[in-house]
Amino acid sequence: MDTDYRKFLEGKEIVYPGGPSDVVVSPGYKRVQFTWTPGTDPTVSKYMIYWNNYTDSVSFDVPDGKLEQFTGGEISNIAEGTYFFTIYALDKQNNKSKTIIINNVNVYGDLYLGGLVNRTIKSTDLDTDNVIKVTFNDLTDSTNISTEVNYTSSSGEKKIISLGPEQSIFSISDWQVGTSVVYRSSYKPQPQSLDTFYVHSYDTLQIKQDITAQYLKNTSQPFLSVQSNNRFRDPLYWIVNAPVQNHNNMGGWGSDNNTVLCMESGWGASDIINGKIYQSVVLPAGIYSFLADLGPYGYGSSLVRIVAKEGTTLPDFDGDQVPGALGIADLALKSITFVVPQAGPVALGFLVKMQGNQYWRVTGVRLLRHFK
Repeated sequence: MDTDYRKFLEGKEIVYPGGPSDVVVSPGYKRVQFTWTPGTDPTVSKYMIYWNNYTDSVSFDVPDGKLEQFTGGEISNIAEGTYFFTIYALDKQNNKSKTIIINNVNVYGDLYLGGLVNRTIKSTDLDTDNVIKVTFNDLTDSTNISTEVNYTSSSGEKKIISLGPEQSIFSISDWQVGTSVVYRSSYKPQPQSLDTFYVHSYDTLQIKQDITAQYLKNTSQPFLSVQSNNRFRDPLYWIVNAPVQNHNNMGGWGSDNNTVLCMESGWGASDIINGKIYQSVVLPAGIYSFLADLGPYGYGSSLVRIVAKEGTTLPDFDGDQVPGALGIADLALKSITFVVPQAGPVALGFLVKMQGNQYWRVTGVRLLRHFK
């Protein structure tokens, strides 16, 4: 019957106060904020928000006559996680408005922070005027909002550069040489996020300066030779010892592949034991890399080492080791990084032990200085 519902009303009329509408959720660090458009019902006395299956709740009392000014509330100290929230209004008789349910709200915390990383660097160059040029890799994370770069200027002033996500290249023309350049990225996980999240720590820019032309000579193709005839000759400005000169008392330079630094044993030539090609330069204290570029036929030998050693000459092998070397690596690795503890002469080059039909060829060398 159309009157059967009356027994459920207990003789009273059901009242629904005007609830909030157009609810916007703004998550943050262990907090979440709700903003809404209040209704026009003057009887509303509070708003209730529930979460965790109604086990947690917060109420926001509405001062009398202030309903139109009460447009939201914030929940603080809420654990990181994904929630759904239930929101409704109450009047003074505890009548409930229609319920609003908001699903899949992410609240952020230390787990999210711990997963953030600084924007990655594609390249860093330092020219002869000490101008730093940095190129970042393109971003794949749309939540990145900026990267802050801190450095010390040549006048000793602390400076900050802020780069937006659309910027990939920046330069520093007034860097105080030798001081650290650090950077840190920041993120907003959602456009309406309450908080900006910063990577926990700064990364230090790895600054490298190509100082090859300043300290070394005859370092790239076409290499110059001392003599003007024969396939194998002595390379100009490089020191070569007698074992290397196993082709008519010449060696270390080859006409192959548009000229190369090289050694070759066998095929009618004698073995090369403790063969050395190097230059001696005076370097300031610091961190350096010495790099070798290999051509298409660059390596067919068993014991060829790139070596940096304090002093004006390279030592002999002790077994397969190089006593006192600042840096040593197999030529196949193409580079060494080494520390010069105090200013002085350093020998840079190649030390080999070759028996039978063996060879190696280098198409160029470079010397880089590192700044942190």
